[in-house]
Amino acid sequence: MFVERLLKFPHERSFFLFGARNTGKRTLLKHVFREKEALWIDLLDPETEERYARNPSSFRQEVLALKDPIKYVIIDEIQKLPKLLDLVHQLI
Repeated sequence: MFVERLLKFPHERSFFLFGARNTGKRTLLKHVFREKEALWIDLLDPETEERYARNPSSFRQEVLALKDPIKYVIIDEIQKLPKLLDLVHQLI
């Protein structure tokens, strides 16, 4: 069961969602941002983390190549790869 929240997310600009582990952040984001409109990058997946750790610039290339209907990029556990954070700031 999903409990509606009072929190409103900005859909026109980037933001960070902080919170303790296993509190429903990912569930909340999946409820607010439809999967078909978002590129989800899960850095808890070892293969994904390794791919971006080896070649962080591939993130920039992937984002710049996105087509409709993708409107959002959601990176779960971005703190694991600070270099991606730098690239996010460059793309904003």
